Formats: sequence, C-alpha cells, structure tokens
Amino acid sequence: MGQIKKLKNLSPEDYKLWSTLQDIKISDNASWISYIVSYESHQDTLFVQNIKSSKTICIPKGNNAEFLNDSFLACMMPENGLKILNLKTGAFADLPHISSYNPSNSSIILQGEIKDGRYVLQVCSFEGKIIRTINNVASHKINPDRSKIAIFQSSDQNEISILDLKNNSQVAVRKNKDILFSNLKWHYKGNSLAFTGSSSIDSKHRLLYFYKAHEKILYQLTSSDLTQYISNTELDLKYDSSFAISDNEEDLFF
Repeated sequence: MGQIKKLKNLSPEDYKLWSTLQDIKISDNASWISYIVSYESHQDTLFVQNIKSSKTICIPKGNNAEFLNDSFLACMMPENGLKILNLKTGAFADLPHISSYNPSNSSIILQGEIKDGRYVLQVCSFEGKIIRTINNVASHKINPDRSKIAIFQSSDQNEISILDLKNNSQVAVRKNKDILFSNLKWHYKGNSLAFTGSSSIDSKHRLLYFYKAHEKILYQLTSSDLTQYISNTELDLKYDSSFAISDNEEDLFF
C-alpha cells in the first residue's frame, strides 16, 4: 500500500510567492511575446521573450507594454517614465515625466505630466529621439488611423491645430483668445474633425465647428445662425456624443 505524502502547510510568508500571468501580447510578426508576472507583493515584472530563441529580457515593474513595428517595445515605468527596448540590440531608452503614450505608425505620442490643466505633448521616434514638442496643451485627439493629432493649446491665444505625423507639419485650424475649445471628434476615416467652442465671456455663446483637413476648410455654426430658422434655439453641445459627422463627410448632425 502506497504512502500518502504529507503536504506542506502554507504560511502567510508563502503568499507573496504566488504569481499570476497577465497582459500577454504578441508582436505582429509573431517573433516576440511579452507578459507580466504579477505577485501578491506587487513586485511585478514584465518579461519580453523571443519565441524562436527563448531569449528573455526582464523589466522589473514595467507595465502597459506595446510592440512597435516588430523591432521595439515600449512600456510605462513607475513614477511617470517611459522605457523603450530595442529588440534587435537589447538597448534601452528612458524618457522621464511621461504620464501616458500612444504609438502611431512610425512614432510615439507622449503626454507629459499635467500641471495647472496643461501638459507638454511630444512626438518621438521608436529609438526615443524627440521629434517635436508642443507646449500648453489642454487636450488632444489622435485620429483613427493614427496619422494625425488634433490639438487644443490654451495660453494667451487659444488654438486648435492639426499635426500631421507623416510629414511632421502642424497647421492652425482656429485661433481665438476668447473661445475655449473642447470635444475634439474625428470622422472614422480620419480626414475631418468636429469640435465645439464656448465663449469665456458669455457661457451661453456656443459654437460648433467642422473642419475638412484635405480641403483645409473650416465651417462654423452659432446659436444666432440657428435662430434664423428656429426661434429661441441654443446649441447644447456639452459632450462629443451631442454631434456626429456623416459617413460621406458632407454633413454634421447635432
């Protein structure tokens, strides 16, 4: 008759050794995989592994990882830092004071730490080289195909502009020191933009804008425009769900 092996009793000290596998991602060319090993002690570690060679790189406390063009991996670090790993060379680039990031087709959009409702928006290469820096940003919106960014800068002159990531050019759409812009909303094709404005002097004075990037034409609608057709009408546009761009990009519904 076989003997039953006595099991070891677990103590609270053993709990911190338990781990779970989280946030598994695979590069587009299926050459690399990343995953986080999460511990009860919160000493989590991000692992990046080559599927063919099993070469593994560990990044303690790394999180929110994204593969970039099959040659790089970016991840957030504690205390608002971004780390970029070159998968070919194993070299790291570290960028401080970053609260979040979004990869585009050929670069990374970096949002800096928010101070007094404003932040610095930067574009960097996959290698970590800063390509463009934009100050006094109140909000921004990346279009669906990640080729353009609509940006609201607020300082002495409030301005809406569009940054084209393909050629690194920034075009001003609307400037007005007395209008606060908000609710940036791209058409799903990424070629037209709608947004709202409200007067810093008279909160009831609201505006709706529609911009066609290819044609570089801006249309504007105010409450007074509506009263020509319907009396006692106001534009109630507090949220981007209050309006929509038509599929053919010829009309704006609100």
